[in-house]
Amino acid sequence: MYTTYSLQDALGKCTGSKNVYANGVPCHYVVCSDKKFWETWMLPRASAERNYFEVIQTDRPSHLYIDLDVDLVKYPNIDVNDVWEMVRSYIDPQLREKQIEVEECLVMDSTNHKKGSIHVVYRLKDYIFENNANVGAFMRSCMEKRVIHHKENYQTWKTFVDMTVYSRNRLFRLLGCTKKEENRVKRMVEKERFNYDNWRRSKVQPTTTKLQMISCPEPDGSEAKYNGTYKVNLPGYHPEYLTSVKEFAGTIGNVRAVTYNPRSMNWCINLDKKYCIFKKDRHKNNTMYMVVNTITNEYNLRCWCMKYDCCRQGRTPDTKLPDRVCKEIDEYMDFKISPSILKL
Repeated sequence: MYTTYSLQDALGKCTGSKNVYANGVPCHYVVCSDKKFWETWMLPRASAERNYFEVIQTDRPSHLYIDLDVDLVKYPNIDVNDVWEMVRSYIDPQLREKQIEVEECLVMDSTNHKKGSIHVVYRLKDYIFENNANVGAFMRSCMEKRVIHHKENYQTWKTFVDMTVYSRNRLFRLLGCTKKEENRVKRMVEKERFNYDNWRRSKVQPTTTKLQMISCPEPDGSEAKYNGTYKVNLPGYHPEYLTSVKEFAGTIGNVRAVTYNPRSMNWCINLDKKYCIFKKDRHKNNTMYMVVNTITNEYNLRCWCMKYDCCRQGRTPDTKLPDRVCKEIDEYMDFKISPSILKL
């Protein structure tokens, strides 16, 4: 068994029958066999303590998998199971069209009162996708060639099917595990016994396989590619208020880079500030960064260093942005839509 805080290091040690697992976010990576991880990390801990993820590696075959998320606070009348039935009504015919049979469809649920969450893993008879990029290409083709003809379902798919999970070295939560401090344990819908065999077959990537590989082109006919990321780099997205946000961040440290996450509406601002308020000392390479939430108009400071517990877990309390910055953000967000563009 090998442990590290570097994903690149972990992937370099992943040979033979070993896999890479992630513990928590920020991540502590474990490289070992399925059996070893089950016996050492899964069995000894209660479900609420299992914050473990499978690292879906870019160069390994992958089963078809789907991640459905419904914010029940924002969409209280949407049932994630209805979303799944809609999605399946398009995926199954797409597989039949390619003359591919489904050996089993594993549905796993971790829904609570705030969030509807379903993970699905298709195990296909005699076939497996060449890699994660081809799984993403299949899902995008299904969406753009089948679902797009049904406007309501297309909008539902875009809203609740997480299409960003088909990215490089993606983390995918393991069966019997939960995200830290959420206690939404991922369980089999069919209530099958939670044992090693069921846990292992619910994974996206097998360690080895003799199944025939499937490659799938993108909707435009090009080769499958990794484009699942949802972070937007500047200057591609630059709302007016960002200048003021960056000026404020500059009072804490020089701004090195800025990225935007449209799903959480957060800005991540890298600062050229190597003195760490959590370690209370300087880092040689790592720096502090600021996370700005444009929904609450608050920010906090964190550190990129994964070596020290104080840095990995460090986070300042959420603090209100200056009034003038809040005003600019609110004015930008409070835009009016002309009724003339609301025609369906």
